[in-house]
Amino acid sequence: MKKKVLVLLAFFAIIPIVNAQSEVTYRDLEPVVNAIENQQVTLQEIYDFVDSHRNNCLKKLFPGETIKVKATDGNRTIFESKEVFESWIDPDFKNWNLNKPSQKTSETEAQVYEMVQNANFKQMFGSLNDDLDNICWTQHQIVGFCKNHQDRLHSLTFFLFKENGAYFVACVCVLSDGLDVHVNRFECGGVWGAEDAPRVVVPQLDD
Repeated sequence: MKKKVLVLLAFFAIIPIVNAQSEVTYRDLEPVVNAIENQQVTLQEIYDFVDSHRNNCLKKLFPGETIKVKATDGNRTIFESKEVFESWIDPDFKNWNLNKPSQKTSETEAQVYEMVQNANFKQMFGSLNDDLDNICWTQHQIVGFCKNHQDRLHSLTFFLFKENGAYFVACVCVLSDGLDVHVNRFECGGVWGAEDAPRVVVPQLDD
């Protein structure tokens, strides 16, 4: 009975990974399932296996390169930065009461990642740090990065920020007529495909 429960738990844990992340196949999981059936692994080892695959949705780019975001006074907001986001700015930055100045920030190093597996926002950013506050930007910093490091943006690039006690994601697109930016609530947005290699930009984390 214990073996049957372990096998069922394993499948409930593993199948969502296979469905969401094309790089993991049932063939990849066959040795794991066989080991479970033979009681050669514990439930904790199953969880460790799941976590190791869930957290592999991002790949670090530009190793050895230092990308800096200048110090800010916090007064710039995304909604009021038309000269940076020339193509379009999502009106929900204003409709959702996000058009607010933030605190001052010192010069901050940035790290850029590329999506290599399909993921939602929770999987993307949660794979980098358990405390999302550690990987949030202010809106002024996001504006600064997009103004000064356009060569590090891709067709779609995600930035996490916090406003009114909630998390949001600024989604910046590079278009022929300039940058386009829209906003998503962190808990929404569904699963984003890795086919076009979207990027994620966060403050530099200690290795």
